[in-house]
Amino acid sequence: MVLSLANSFKGLLVTPKVISTSVRNAAKKTGTSTRNKPIRKNSGFCFPKDFRKQENEVVEKGSILYISRVQRLDYHPGLNVGFGARGTLFAMEKGKMKITVEKCNLNWKHTWVQANYAGQEGLPMYKKHIHVIPEEQHYRFKQVDEV
Repeated sequence: MVLSLANSFKGLLVTPKVISTSVRNAAKKTGTSTRNKPIRKNSGFCFPKDFRKQENEVVEKGSILYISRVQRLDYHPGLNVGFGARGTLFAMEKGKMKITVEKCNLNWKHTWVQANYAGQEGLPMYKKHIHVIPEEQHYRFKQVDEV
């Protein structure tokens, strides 16, 4: 009887089938990878002023003299010095670099000057300037008389 029952259930028994399931992963990573990290630009408050050349050093045309790492302008362009992006000062002629402190004449009608130097009208203002003195001076002027 047992055999007859087993034979009767033979067609009813189902062998387990292996069902393959696939898991779909994300196409992009979440967050940033090591190559896509945001660039951290240092504002420069912990760094000193960045001089590329020193005083009395001979500089070539186009060489960078000073890079300002802070928002304010500490050194101003003087003779034969150009003003680049973010306060970069560069040489426009070949010559010696000089740093001077000069009395400046501000345009008091300008709104930026009024905002930054309010209350200092009439006081002498001194600013640091970087100059490039050319090696070969021009001789267009002649001395007429000595004082």
